[in-house]
Amino acid sequence: MDQTIKRLNDHFIVCGLGTVGRTVCHRLQEEGAPFVVVEADAERVERGCALGYLVLQGSATEDDVLHSAGIDRARGIVCAVNSDSDNIVITLSARTLNPTIQIVSRVDADDAEHKVERAGASHVVSPGIKGGMEIADVLVRPRLAAFLRQSSTDKTGFRLGEIEIRSGSPLVGRTLREYGESEPGILFVAITSEDGTTRSRPPISEPIRADDTMIVAGDADSLCRMRDAAEARTSRALEPAAG
Repeated sequence: MDQTIKRLNDHFIVCGLGTVGRTVCHRLQEEGAPFVVVEADAERVERGCALGYLVLQGSATEDDVLHSAGIDRARGIVCAVNSDSDNIVITLSARTLNPTIQIVSRVDADDAEHKVERAGASHVVSPGIKGGMEIADVLVRPRLAAFLRQSSTDKTGFRLGEIEIRSGSPLVGRTLREYGESEPGILFVAITSEDGTTRSRPPISEPIRADDTMIVAGDADSLCRMRDAAEARTSRALEPAAG
């Protein structure tokens, strides 16, 4: 397992295998994204190994453990242990060890959010607040809430996706119209440029540029094909549109 982790690059680290951590791991596994779990509790470690996860037993508050998880090569880290203070420490350590890493941190107390942000978190998520908002949505917008819930769990049906266009991708230079004609199952929702500018409902004449991030909707197969093409993986990338 140690040798497998040492070969990982551009992966994610999930700290904590409680309810939140397990949910994150399940989604990453569905998306085929490489990840390593860091968990101190032996029973949870065994549970993670039984699910096929790469698991390191230890405290993510220790720099040596984060180094063993490949923090210097990782794309992102999730701080999801059951202690706000520990998540603050993990966030601070991760930002120090890898200044460019994406950090998503869980908090429970209202006053912990700003502390985690000051420690270097890219995004802060409160399961309690998010859960309360979802409950309210079910009450006032039940059909929309049911649709969004189904979209987030359905492996084959309609869902939202975020796709980064890498340099060398065959999509670069094609317009949204050209790509849409070859992949009608994709709907373009928004485009975020490298400078952070976001354009909602982009026109079909909009060209696809390297380092764009595309927010799209479609069925799982269409999203998978577009992601492969965006990452210049030619095994399933689409051929340029005819004409």
